[in-house]
Amino acid sequence: MIPGAQEENEIRSTQTNRNHGLYLADVLIKRRDKIGTAYLPKINPIVNPALDGGGVLTFGNAAVQAGCAKAPASYKATWYTFDNATGEAARVSDTESPTERMQAPAALRATPGAFVKVQGRSSASSGCRTDGRGA
Repeated sequence: MIPGAQEENEIRSTQTNRNHGLYLADVLIKRRDKIGTAYLPKINPIVNPALDGGGVLTFGNAAVQAGCAKAPASYKATWYTFDNATGEAARVSDTESPTERMQAPAALRATPGAFVKVQGRSSASSGCRTDGRGA
């Protein structure tokens, strides 16, 4: 059966709506990616930290996982003992690792069941233009 004028108009309308939907989805994806690239690397993007029984800290980097930043040359951590009753922390030492895996200091591993605090950071750097228009 050969489509009539009404059927042709419906087909064209459906195709136009589909194209508009694809265009809108493409614009939203590009906007999401620009926002991620602009802001994720500037905050601390460390996610899912976990300290296993052997004293190995593992974590992820949301900015790297999202493709918004390159992996930094290294990750650094300052380790503390933590008194859960008072909220006080006492610095133990610093460690550094080129990967998202880091061994806790021996002093912390010697006290099973103790509370610890880890302050992490990366050696990544970011830059911006002096005219305020971004990197």
